[in-house]
Amino acid sequence: MPHSYLRAKRPDGSECTIDLIELETAFDDDMAEYYFAPQSGRIISHLKPEPFGYADIEEDDEIEIEEDWLPIDRVSSHERFRWMEEFTTTVYSVTAQMALRQALSQKKPFRNFKDALMEYPGVSRQWFVFEDTKRRQYAVDFIESLDWEVVEVVDNRPVQAVAEEEIDPAAKLAPTEEERQWILRGASEIAAKGGRSQLALLLKGSKDKKVLKHGLNDSDAYGKLSILTIEEIENRIDHIIRQGDLRVEFFGDLPLILVTDQAWEEVRPWSNAQQWRRAASASGRELEDILLQWRNRPRPEQLHLLDGAASLDKDSALRILHAWHSVAGKEMRVRIEEKIQAAIDRA
Repeated sequence: MPHSYLRAKRPDGSECTIDLIELETAFDDDMAEYYFAPQSGRIISHLKPEPFGYADIEEDDEIEIEEDWLPIDRVSSHERFRWMEEFTTTVYSVTAQMALRQALSQKKPFRNFKDALMEYPGVSRQWFVFEDTKRRQYAVDFIESLDWEVVEVVDNRPVQAVAEEEIDPAAKLAPTEEERQWILRGASEIAAKGGRSQLALLLKGSKDKKVLKHGLNDSDAYGKLSILTIEEIENRIDHIIRQGDLRVEFFGDLPLILVTDQAWEEVRPWSNAQQWRRAASASGRELEDILLQWRNRPRPEQLHLLDGAASLDKDSALRILHAWHSVAGKEMRVRIEEKIQAAIDRA
């Protein structure tokens, strides 16, 4: 039969045993009031009065609260929400993780979180194990908050472990270095404009309307992973998200993919060269729109973008530099003039 208890030492050195199951129940139960008796280590409870008077508490159920008893509060909604947020970051499936994150961002997050878990039975079992662990630690923290020392925790309740085989082995396959590079490059093309699915379509070389509408078929990343299925590409994207080089953020209800700062340092030279290639093939209004987008970038990014001029031949680079100079801010005009002079001197 399951038995669970804490053995704790009081400040005076004496010890007592506390029923762990009763203590955890006190943190969850909203139908009763709970107290901790420090002299005996007992958990005492009595039912709360029925708010509308439909049920009366028998006199035998009434208790006289002693002066040294300490009230035990339920785990706060704020703390439970923090548990759910923390759990979400541990979920292996990026699809399930996004569903849980979206649930927490909506009204009635507790209800939505529960509903989202129902769509992923394996993740739901993981949550119950996680929640049990958090609740047990909360009990330990409660006792330690009294300046007591927890000497031993005994808990022989069965723990339901999530079977390893519930995670598809194909989802664990890491991308090759070449695949990783093209995924990061593709992500830099759609960053904050598209999501994980759109990135997979770009890398697959799809004729999807959204891909064609945004001109992503003109990217060098277009179709670079066409040999793989969409599911295989998404698995590799998810691996990189878990690795921390990509992340997904919600803008309203839309999950958009972003390149992390560390990964952007790696992919920036390629991305800047892509920008200059597009500018070189543009003219008139299209070129003006590109240069105005450059002007609106943060100043450090504009300075990095200047280095992309080296990816073009001298004449093409000078044409764009002169056009950029005409729309750039004062400080950038000085830097562009230096770049123009350097290009002329190399001739």
